[in-house]
Amino acid sequence: MSKKIGRFELRKELGRGAQSTVYLGFDPQLQREIAIKTVHVSRADPTQNQVLLDEARTVSKLRHPNIVPIFEAGEADGDIYLVFEYVPGKNLAEFLRDSGALSPVKAIGIMRPILDAVAHAHAQSIIHRDLKPSNILLDENGTPRVMDFGIAARVDSPSDDTQEYSGTPAYMAPEYIENRQTSERSDVFAAGLILFEMLAGRRAVEGNNVFQVMHRLANENLKLPASAAVDDALGGILYKALARDPGCAISPQNSSPRRSITISIRKRTAKGGKARSRPSIFCSAGCATRAIFRPSRNRSVRSTRLPTARPRASPSSPIRSSRTSR
Repeated sequence: MSKKIGRFELRKELGRGAQSTVYLGFDPQLQREIAIKTVHVSRADPTQNQVLLDEARTVSKLRHPNIVPIFEAGEADGDIYLVFEYVPGKNLAEFLRDSGALSPVKAIGIMRPILDAVAHAHAQSIIHRDLKPSNILLDENGTPRVMDFGIAARVDSPSDDTQEYSGTPAYMAPEYIENRQTSERSDVFAAGLILFEMLAGRRAVEGNNVFQVMHRLANENLKLPASAAVDDALGGILYKALARDPGCAISPQNSSPRRSITISIRKRTAKGGKARSRPSIFCSAGCATRAIFRPSRNRSVRSTRLPTARPRASPSSPIRSSRTSR
């Protein structure tokens, strides 16, 4: 292993993906620790390298407390490298392996900042494309930080017969599996899978191989196990996010998408029914929307009005040493 990439010193390896390696590094110019992801492909492809650099420049403009920023990107010996903020802690995949299923209140506490980060990116027309627990880092205070927006799917796609796909099979949306269609709603589906995993203590879909997993995601309706104690409101929102039909009953061009989405969710969950269509968390008018949850006074969980209304009082990743793909 080379001791340096550009001006950055490499101190130790933190993790590996299918085509990438993450190192703990040090920036001698700014005197700070950083994380460096190197991207290596078997065949040198200047065009692909340029695409990755262009995407890194775009993502580096995101500024949000729950997004891991990219400080720098470059090319060394034909390989792309990305320099990220380094924040010690665990990723969400590791946290869930240690903790098992979470209570609804704990799961929602983690999910809300993740949705804030994704909504912020969608407002800038950036789709994550590989949202999953190992791309969500929990810092030393337990604050979620989302990383690899728009980049991970291209870098760490499987290297076997699924080469035509980008991303992680267990977190792919049905429309991408079947038609290679990617949109903001694909991130919504992935967020639903992550919430399912936090509530159930296991992945929403498991199988003997990636093709079986992808087949189940594209063809089966997902249902929480009986052990996951969630109320109708939270269950309704979860199943709405996990709807196999990406079509949204509320059009992004709707003049009041935030209010309409909230009303739609409430109407469905009030009857204990499952929502049938997946909500968009992106609005063409430039506002990102998402269902926000908060614990009520009796500790049950329900959907609340989105932030266009006056808020009601609530009661009382950084790269770290982890595998970069799960």
